[in-house]
Amino acid sequence: MELNIKELLVENGLRCTPQRLAVYQVLLESDTHPTADEIFYKTKSILPSISLASIYNTLEKFVSKGMVKTMQTEGDTQRYDAKIHKHHHLFCSESGQITDYHDENLTKMIEEYLRDQKIPGFEIEDFVLNIKGKYRR
Repeated sequence: MELNIKELLVENGLRCTPQRLAVYQVLLESDTHPTADEIFYKTKSILPSISLASIYNTLEKFVSKGMVKTMQTEGDTQRYDAKIHKHHHLFCSESGQITDYHDENLTKMIEEYLRDQKIPGFEIEDFVLNIKGKYRR
C-alpha cells in the first residue's frame, strides 16, 4: 500500500502545501535519519525557494502531529524519521551511520519486561532501543 502524503496531511489537520509535500517525501525516501540541514539541501533540489526556517517549522509540525519521530545522536544532533512503525536503531560508532533494525521478538520481549516492571510514578509511552557498535569490514 503506497502512502498518500496528501491524505496523511489532511488526516492530521494540516494544509497540503508544496513545502510540506516535498519535506515529507524527502523524509520517506531517506534511510539515513537525516538532520534538518540534510533535509533542507535535499528539499531545495525539489523546491529551490524553500528556506531553512520553513524546514524547521514543517518538521516541528510533523513531530507534533506524530507523523515524524526525532532522535538525538551523540553530540546532540537531532535527526528525523518518517518511518514511525516500531523499530530500533543500529549506530555505527566509526561512521556515524544509523540503520533501522527490525526484530519483533526483541520488541515483544522488551514490551513485556517493561510492562512487568511497574516503575513508580512513571508511565511508559514508547521506547526505542539504540544499539551502538561497529560494522565489520
